[in-house]
Amino acid sequence: MKTKVRLKHIIVFAILIPIIFFTACWNYVELDNRSLVAAVGLDQGDDDKIELSVQVIESGKLSKQGGSDEQAFAVYSAQGRTVFEAVREMTMTSDRKLFWQHNNLLIIGEGLAKKGVAQYTDFFIRDHESRARSWVVICEGTAKKMLKKQGVVEKIPAGEISSLIKSSEATSKSAKIDLHNLQVNFTDKNVSSLTSWLQLAKTSEEKDSPVFELTGAAVLKHDKFICRLDRFETRGVLWITDEINSGIIVVDSPDKEREPVGIEIISAKSKMRAQKVKDEFKIIVDISMIGNLGDQYGHGDLSTHEKLQSLENLVALEIIKETQMALDKIQTECVSDVFGFGGAIHRKDSKAWSKIEPEWEKILPLLDVVVTADVQINRSGLVGESIHDKAD
Repeated sequence: MKTKVRLKHIIVFAILIPIIFFTACWNYVELDNRSLVAAVGLDQGDDDKIELSVQVIESGKLSKQGGSDEQAFAVYSAQGRTVFEAVREMTMTSDRKLFWQHNNLLIIGEGLAKKGVAQYTDFFIRDHESRARSWVVICEGTAKKMLKKQGVVEKIPAGEISSLIKSSEATSKSAKIDLHNLQVNFTDKNVSSLTSWLQLAKTSEEKDSPVFELTGAAVLKHDKFICRLDRFETRGVLWITDEINSGIIVVDSPDKEREPVGIEIISAKSKMRAQKVKDEFKIIVDISMIGNLGDQYGHGDLSTHEKLQSLENLVALEIIKETQMALDKIQTECVSDVFGFGGAIHRKDSKAWSKIEPEWEKILPLLDVVVTADVQINRSGLVGESIHDKAD
């Protein structure tokens, strides 16, 4: 009996020893010896090299109190035949090893994006410190220039740009995608992607420096940047792909033209299906939207049943107009399946899809797409008649 008890104690002791001595932070990193990367930029370098730029947080300056205008970040750049080589080359200009776990933004210059980006994003998927949920953005000009630009609201420009990407849901006029989902799209040659488009925009005050602006989207055909969509073309795509979160649709008042009425998108749902007619396919997209009357210019009580019905019809027409703008641009200029029409046909008839897939790029521009929109406006706010009528 004593032998069994003693053996039990030995086993417990043997289990506890590794727990006590070997379960400390084995991968502990001393951050004082690392450079915290807030954003990464990729551009075309010299002699077919890649230029890697990193925006590094200077924590000492970031923590200073008061309204100091001192820049709280630094930008380092290096070139290499691969991104990994460029990362190592950066040790020639910075004495601290890069720490990638704070990075939440990857900006790709339009010049490099036109040549294809899949091979350059490979490093960030493989590296164990990189974040697969980092936002991917295509920018006007070079990514290096964007990283060097001081933000207006936040001390770290990467944080300001990331906030713009998140807040773009309020309008649904800008696309967004993270590194993980972009890599998933790269695995299918027939799938195209939309990314955010970043540029610098002038403010109303001429003395002010340009500010970051997210507008519309960049279209990647497989992994190559081929064209841009404006804000309404982008929202047209998002209507079809069921990615509308919120936004405002402005239509003319049913009572009088050129008196705008703002309708808030409360919820939206899109359903896509392929329909086979004889030997040809067409795509049917049914969109439903629930909205509220947000504001009204001019006279008239738009809260009546008849007026709300008229508004619903006008909003439905506007939705169809935006989707048609997107279809025209994609099918005639970009010729890229950002909508996922090929996937809809594959789900409908996989055997038929296998036959038309090799010719899909020729079929896509001729594909018949029918869009319907059903709109329901539930509320007109706290007032019925226009404030202008009350004043009269």
